[in-house]
Amino acid sequence: MALLVNERTLLPVLMPLAPAATLAVRFPARLASVLNALGVDAQFIAREVATMSQSSFAKTANRSVVGVMNEFAFLADGYRGYLETTDLLAVSIKLADTPCGPLKGGSPARALREVVACGVG
Repeated sequence: MALLVNERTLLPVLMPLAPAATLAVRFPARLASVLNALGVDAQFIAREVATMSQSSFAKTANRSVVGVMNEFAFLADGYRGYLETTDLLAVSIKLADTPCGPLKGGSPARALREVVACGVG
């Protein structure tokens, strides 16, 4: 399983890692699914996905993001059991509603709504 987290909103996206070589190619569609499930406007989603034609992966220097990712990884296991599901989209949505300290107690879903309202991706 791969856990990808947006640095600005801390929005988590869980998806199968395998095959790892195609993760970057598969990610935009998975992100679109998560955004759609969170009720984001289709035009905003289309703009976000269009900007992902090129991608790269790098280690983050942001310790807050690393901490949130560690917490999300722990919570994802718990939510999978609690929700009795293996559906990574459902777990991503549940994680998105989880309050996060770096967001001053707000959730990634709330931070995302603020970004969408401003029209900035």
